[in-house]
Amino acid sequence: MAGGRGVVLALDGLSWVGGPAGSPGAGPLAGRPDLVLFGEAPTLAVVSVAPADAAAFEALCAEAAVPCSHLGTVGGASVEISVAGKSLRSEVEALDQVYESALPRALGE
Repeated sequence: MAGGRGVVLALDGLSWVGGPAGSPGAGPLAGRPDLVLFGEAPTLAVVSVAPADAAAFEALCAEAAVPCSHLGTVGGASVEISVAGKSLRSEVEALDQVYESALPRALGE
């Protein structure tokens, strides 16, 4: 997971083709906020599944003895992530603009 959970959850809210697609409303995450949002854990994955497939996915995880938890729901116009009793919120459209312009800006284009 490149960049940590915060980065992955924010990117999940961005569409790779054509702008904003929705946003994850992540449930409360435990631990030091800097590690939770930006730590790169080598054995952690964030997976999005359709609501209709959630129970089957959780059953597969249980069968393989892989821990699994629900972080939130994808959809809407903003990203909100709560860590250690504090919340971060941003509009998906604003995040999309920053994301799409970052490399050209860094290259001086």
